[in-house]
Amino acid sequence: MKDQIQTVINLGKGKIRRYSNPSFATLYRLRSKIDLLTGKEESFDGQRVLDQWDDQGLEDSKKIFHLFYELGYLIEGIESKTFAKHNPILAIEIHYSDSEDRIAPERGESTKFHEYYRELFGVYQASFNSGYDALMRGDCYQFNLTYPFRYESDDLMDFDLFTSLLMSDPKRAGAYAHLSFIPQMKKILVSNSPECLFQGRMMPDFLKLWTMPIKGTINCFKDEEIKDKWKELKRSVKDQAELYMITDLLRNDMTRIEKTPSKVVKKKLPLRVPGLLHQYSLIEVTLSKNLTLKKILQGLFPGGSVTGAPKKRVMSILDVLENEPRGFYCGSTVILDDDIIAASINIRSGEYEMESKMLKIHAGGGITLESDCNNEFLEMHAKRDSFLSLFTAD
Repeated sequence: MKDQIQTVINLGKGKIRRYSNPSFATLYRLRSKIDLLTGKEESFDGQRVLDQWDDQGLEDSKKIFHLFYELGYLIEGIESKTFAKHNPILAIEIHYSDSEDRIAPERGESTKFHEYYRELFGVYQASFNSGYDALMRGDCYQFNLTYPFRYESDDLMDFDLFTSLLMSDPKRAGAYAHLSFIPQMKKILVSNSPECLFQGRMMPDFLKLWTMPIKGTINCFKDEEIKDKWKELKRSVKDQAELYMITDLLRNDMTRIEKTPSKVVKKKLPLRVPGLLHQYSLIEVTLSKNLTLKKILQGLFPGGSVTGAPKKRVMSILDVLENEPRGFYCGSTVILDDDIIAASINIRSGEYEMESKMLKIHAGGGITLESDCNNEFLEMHAKRDSFLSLFTAD
């Protein structure tokens, strides 16, 4: 199993599930696809990726879909500036034969990570100002600006060590924490995401689907601070504007799946993650049982909380403002199993390149007319630090 494709997901309450022994594993790019079990590569039209899931129902087992952010450009019908020069990854689809539920492992000893690359304030400020001009012109109402960071590890990190660092402490592991080892790519995809793109429950006559977009952030390092910090976050005009705009966007996205009206069940709830307190909303919709994965993704992907509003226009703006593809970050991981219908939004996520020992991560936040560039820059770093705390001792 050591050199085999595998995935581990967080089940909560100190339990994990490990998937292994894949029977099918394919990486889809814009102009090619690769069989990750044999290494065979052949030409492929990336515009047809969603067609692969035309008949993919939700009542299936042991299937994992890593959807990269750039797939969203195809879904929304946008020509990304990176597409002409690159052959970006759009998705990875894995069908596993085996799964095993386990107790989360004890924490291993992390090697040190050294900062290799980060965006300077001046670079961030220039993109912030350009995006803010778009807000002032009325081109959009909110945009989610993100930037990359890179860290090199002293020693090679293997999949089991990443698993122990991510899953050992239930208080640190995000609700949608997961990681996959892809030997053919020489990469580990690691996510400590607390955010849900969708989650579902199959009822006798219908599917109940819900989403929980996160918008609004404040530093919160101690349990005893939560009550006061939550009061402060709830009073923030800027953070409330962020949340309500995206809640309305997601309400519309959920409705357009089958043109069935969705409803906001909870407008504002607190969510604690390492070093931070967020706010989120809960939106539900009732759908037909025979709904396909393709139909859901056409309605929801990429998540509105990591794009902005209106989604299609903002994605075109971000394509110019951001200096490299997001990739795995801000994409989604879909898990279909006998007891799970769920998809994350991959914030607090990164890609570890085993040959270079380089961890690439991104961080960012929503920008509105109430935003201040200095504060947004600091918030971006606070979110980065929340993810990096996985690799530091208590």
